[in-house]
Amino acid sequence: MLTHALIPCALFAIAAASFPCAAETPAETPAAPASRAFHFAGGRVKGQAKLGDTFSAAFLLWNALPANTRAVTGYAFSRGKDGDKEHGEHLGIGGTYEAEAQGRLILFNGNVADQLLIGKTKLALKAWHHVVLVREGAKVRVYLDG
Repeated sequence: MLTHALIPCALFAIAAASFPCAAETPAETPAAPASRAFHFAGGRVKGQAKLGDTFSAAFLLWNALPANTRAVTGYAFSRGKDGDKEHGEHLGIGGTYEAEAQGRLILFNGNVADQLLIGKTKLALKAWHHVVLVREGAKVRVYLDG
């Protein structure tokens, strides 16, 4: 029997640096989503959880940054030692680094293994998406809006 460590749902947005911050009123933010969420424009939330080899991470994602803006549009979930670019597990939205990954979910396992999995579906800008990452030992699945 598999046991899963489920990371509770979180709402957050990856937005362009020029996107208004949550402190501004809705009247000043016509492009803002109807509901507010954590807003990351170059920042992140750090936490510690002992996940093991079998876990699920589920969250809602809203992105306003065009996929042709930077190498990786943004990371939504990372697992590994803080600041370690050589290892880990990083789920995000592809950018200019890999043309076929632009605007799609990507899963990257660090610079040492240098493996990149690319989703099939482009994410609509300024729309909420439900994302679930499921890790079962060496197997990984990512679900988008399903």
